[in-house]
Amino acid sequence: MSFKDTHQSQISATHELLFAMAPIEEVIESFNTSARSGNRPGGIQEQDRFANLISSCKEDFPPSPRYQKALISRYVGQIEQDGSSVASDALAEVVFQATLTKDDIFPNPEESSYLSFCIPPASLTKSCSDKKRFLRIRQFPYHNDVSLRLWEAGACLAEYFLENKYRVSRKKVVELGAGVGLTGLVLGGCCGVAGIHVTDYTDEALLNLEHNITVNKEWLSASGRKCSVTQGYLEWSDFIKKVNDAKCSPTNTFTEADVLIAADVIYDVSVIDYLVAIIQNFLSVDRQEKEVILGVTQRNLATFNTFLETLRNYNISSEWIADGNDCNNLPRIFNCKFNQSRSDVRIASLKLIS
Repeated sequence: MSFKDTHQSQISATHELLFAMAPIEEVIESFNTSARSGNRPGGIQEQDRFANLISSCKEDFPPSPRYQKALISRYVGQIEQDGSSVASDALAEVVFQATLTKDDIFPNPEESSYLSFCIPPASLTKSCSDKKRFLRIRQFPYHNDVSLRLWEAGACLAEYFLENKYRVSRKKVVELGAGVGLTGLVLGGCCGVAGIHVTDYTDEALLNLEHNITVNKEWLSASGRKCSVTQGYLEWSDFIKKVNDAKCSPTNTFTEADVLIAADVIYDVSVIDYLVAIIQNFLSVDRQEKEVILGVTQRNLATFNTFLETLRNYNISSEWIADGNDCNNLPRIFNCKFNQSRSDVRIASLKLIS
């Protein structure tokens, strides 16, 4: 039985999709399925239910106003296409409030929003409070720092570990290029790791990682396990240059980890050598026990092939433990909208060649 089957939520599926900022068509389809059972399509009862759904966004960690406005517009367009009009006072108020949302031609890069996922920590039951069921991830979708957004491979890698906890259970884990911290938080709350240290290098990414760990403290503590989730600075080229110059040694957090993970870090050909050098450095300590698990979204084939060639140059083997079909068929937990399909994601296990 899958993780998702084991932890079926009492919260409506539409509510989950809304707070995950899923593709709008999926939210509308889910709403129609639940709201139109026994009700006239587009009738006042249905419109009231939709207004109540949108009103739930007034609680903590709401979806972005821009997203809510687009969803409302899509629903109003649907009922008008069905030959109805806005007849509910509650819906009329929701539509009016949406018109107050300013549409900037150029979105504000400092604008943040939350993605919320109903994913209870391992030891919680179905009867736990809603606040303890939701993992909250702050992102900055219009910022030019790519580490401030959630990407496909990070979501897939988290879903993979939820189905394959044995790969990290009771192990110490370090994450490179952690971004918004989703994968590391999932490991800390749901996968029984001994500890997880997430790393990135820009000031904005580190501040956002710290924020996401802080807002999920209650969610993490609800797992009942004493697993620390920490964050820290790790810039790849700086790390390798200092190690090669013997100016520093890798920290205990890095060397004592059993598993190194990373997702969507293969996109800039200029840093691939540093990335692979860090992987080799990690695997070189107690090589029989160490493992690197990497989630990759295939975007630029030339960049991807450069990465594979660099692995061979550093005497590192790669085994694809989940291909595109496997990733596409994982129980879908993180339903937010992505640019590419889950079938474009691969997951690899990397080890030093003996």
